[in-house]
Amino acid sequence: MDSYVWDFATGSAGFLISSMHQMIADAKQKISSPEELNRKITHIKMYQLLGIEKLADIYMLAVLNMILMKDGSSNIIHGDSLTEFEGNYEQGEYNGKPFPANVFLLNPPYSKSGKGFVFVHRALSMMHHGGMAAVLIMENAGSGNGLPYTREILKNNTLVASIHMSDIFCGKASVQTAIYVFKVGAPHDIHQVVKFIDFSNDGYTRQNRKKSSQSVNLRNTDHATERYDEVVRLIRYGRGAHDENLQYYQDCYVEDYITLDGNDWTYAQHRNVDVRPVAEDFQRVVKDYLAWQIGEIIRNDNVHEESLDTNYEDCTLTDDEAEALRRINEGKVKMKEVSIVDFFDVRNSHNILKSDIILGSGNTPYVTASEGNNSIVSYVSYDDEMKEEGNSIMIGGKTLVITYQPKDFFSNDSHNLVLRFNDENGRTENIQLFFVAALYKSLSHKYSWGNSISNKKIQTDTVLLPVTSSSTFDYTLMETYIRALKKNLIGCLLNKLHANGKMKK
Repeated sequence: MDSYVWDFATGSAGFLISSMHQMIADAKQKISSPEELNRKITHIKMYQLLGIEKLADIYMLAVLNMILMKDGSSNIIHGDSLTEFEGNYEQGEYNGKPFPANVFLLNPPYSKSGKGFVFVHRALSMMHHGGMAAVLIMENAGSGNGLPYTREILKNNTLVASIHMSDIFCGKASVQTAIYVFKVGAPHDIHQVVKFIDFSNDGYTRQNRKKSSQSVNLRNTDHATERYDEVVRLIRYGRGAHDENLQYYQDCYVEDYITLDGNDWTYAQHRNVDVRPVAEDFQRVVKDYLAWQIGEIIRNDNVHEESLDTNYEDCTLTDDEAEALRRINEGKVKMKEVSIVDFFDVRNSHNILKSDIILGSGNTPYVTASEGNNSIVSYVSYDDEMKEEGNSIMIGGKTLVITYQPKDFFSNDSHNLVLRFNDENGRTENIQLFFVAALYKSLSHKYSWGNSISNKKIQTDTVLLPVTSSSTFDYTLMETYIRALKKNLIGCLLNKLHANGKMKK
């Protein structure tokens, strides 16, 4: 009830209204005298809330909302919090005196510098009484996109918690958000534990029906109240003795450390993930690739057995292939973590919009970041200088769809990455399909639509690869294993086609 709360991008004043109600409820619990309680409630409304809103129409909405919620509008300021506000009351008996903020709440405009962290940096630098701050912002602002502000913030404030949020916008915006919680006025110590929480399942089921009430669009379907209470306990007290504070988020909570670089704040960067590729990962990649190849053959009206793969007319496994399958299927392969860029030359692809091409106009694959059909939308004719070199791997920059492209191709988006093997010995189809599976396993937990991979980020990413007893990379195993998978899958397909009488002899 004694907090002084401000918001530097007030919007409709939702945070301030919630703060007012919470402080009043707190006062009612702690103050028994009716006269003293009334004085305290008046003080909360008049002096303990402050918001700044730049847009005139939104400012008026904030004022009206505060009035409808029974006052509290006294310190809603129409102005630019980045250039015009100096941290003082701007009306009433305290006009010109510093607002003693000790709580900062913010959901900033994500289009502003640092994804909105410019507001956070300014507000925290004006808080001279300590306190706490909670910021709802694009999650990737904490993985590098909030620089340089995130790095500067740590010089005088401590990151307490990072909360990966659920889809709170319910499809209205393809934005992954997080809440970052800070202790204000205490420089971050690298030995300070930070709490990381995956709050993807917050217990609510959301819909986006325009004519439906909130009770329909937001329903508590899985202990939402208890889940929110648990997150509050985790932020305040951590996991507790014998994990006593963990019930719903036992597998979604990590206590870890951050650097002072300001780019390692997200849950995904700290969760415990097994990035060792297993048999299912490789099988998925090979199945998808063969399905695309077979689809191409069918479209060309050429369903002869030898066309499925001229190298695998005999699908009987050799001893080496059977041994490779056994070792990887049983997890009996020594793996080593290595830098991705040690193996590949990584470049951004060209950018050819779909509106600039004619689908079906040529023979060169037009590759996008979409799943299915090896990411090939069509075959087109275009400027040869815009081609990407084939026999390489492409990563969809926004989707992290990873494919092996055997032939030269056109790309639809410069966010896509083209990985060209440095070592000619690794430029085989099978080895690169092995890499596709290994890369996806290593990267998929880190990147999402709202926190996409980039050429800059991949420079520090790693992948797990098999090594020999002498710790050299085992290209032979990679090649043999993928060849064995292909034989098994093609053999199974041919047997089914023969059994159904659909294969031409």
